[in-house]
Order: sequence, then structure tokens, then C-alpha cells
Amino acid sequence: MAMAVIAGKLGKTSDQVMYREHARHLSDLINKVFWDEREGFYYDRNEKTGESVRVKSIAGFGPLWAGVATPRRAKRLIYEHLLNPKEFWLRYPVASYAKTEADYYQGTRNGECNWRGPTWIPTNYMIFHGLLRYGYAEIAKQLALKTFRLVLDENPVTREYYDADTGKGNGINPFWEWSALAYIMPLEYVTAYDPTDLSGAVEPVIRKDLGITFP
Repeated sequence: MAMAVIAGKLGKTSDQVMYREHARHLSDLINKVFWDEREGFYYDRNEKTGESVRVKSIAGFGPLWAGVATPRRAKRLIYEHLLNPKEFWLRYPVASYAKTEADYYQGTRNGECNWRGPTWIPTNYMIFHGLLRYGYAEIAKQLALKTFRLVLDENPVTREYYDADTGKGNGINPFWEWSALAYIMPLEYVTAYDPTDLSGAVEPVIRKDLGITFP
């Protein structure tokens, strides 16, 4: 959709229509291929076999961020899984892997970047905005504050990712980059800022000092 907006600003109507149609097609495929109605979750798929990967991971909440889940599916995702203290809503949410999975664990093994349990700030950020998108403002506020306090209070410095049970920081030390998103989540909640909002005008970047105008 962002490409469609840019194409529209450039006056390329046919490209704008193409990008919009492609976005709708992808949304339909996400809901058709990844959604499991019985369990109320979006599962990954093995691209080699075409089989569903029956593992609940943080990726299942991506459709909230993208805005492609229906309101009914979003509600199931949130109340059956996101807020489930046995799956993702641990002491320091959101766990990147459901605690019910057999190979779930916190911390690290051999110093690797672990996505089978710990809390990662960029995925918290995306879920936070997904919650706001679907009207779950109070839950979004809780997540923003929990994430902010995790990064600010539970560790002396900002870390790459965090133990969802204890709050202990792991990975690169210190680490800013995406983990710094934790500091702006409460601010974006208060200001209702949406980084994916495409309704505003896309203005050209003008560098008069270099004689460059883009696009």
C-alpha cells in the first residue's frame, strides 16, 4: 500500500492500481494460507512441503500489525493467545514463542540469539500498534508501559532482548538500535502516532544545497 501511495504521488496511476491489487491479494493469501480456525492462530508454513508449521510463535501476531486480520480473528488472537499467561503474556511480555511449546526456553544456549521464548522489543512494538489499530487501546497501553519499564528499570543498560520470565537482558551489551523503540512506545500511545499511517501526503525531499529534488 505504501508503494501505491508513492505511485499515486508520482502520477503513475496504473502502478498505483497494481500495487493496491497486489496488497489485497497478499491479504487474502495470508488469511487463507496461515489462519487456523480451530485454534484461532496464524501459523507459519513450510515452503518446501507446503505443510503448516504447528508452532505458536510471535510471527502469528503479524497480521495485527499489517491490518489484514478480520476483527473477529484479531479478537481471538488477542484473548486466546496474546493475553494467555500460559503462552505469550508472561511476566515481561510478549514472549517470542508460546510457553506451551516443547522447545520453548529463555536465556541463551551457546550465545545464540534466541527466538524461542525471550521478549524482543521490535515485535512488542509491532504488536502494540496492531492493538491500537484494532481498537484495543487499554491493552496497548499496558504493553507500552510494561515494555518501557522492562528496558528502563529492569536492567542497567538497554539490551538486545530480554528474559520474559525474569526481565534479565540478554544478547549484545549495551544495545540500542531496535530496543530503543521501548522508550517511545508510551509517547506514541499518548500522541496516537501511527508509523504505518498512509493518509498523510508524501512530500518530496528537497536538497537545495545539492541541487537535488527527490522524487
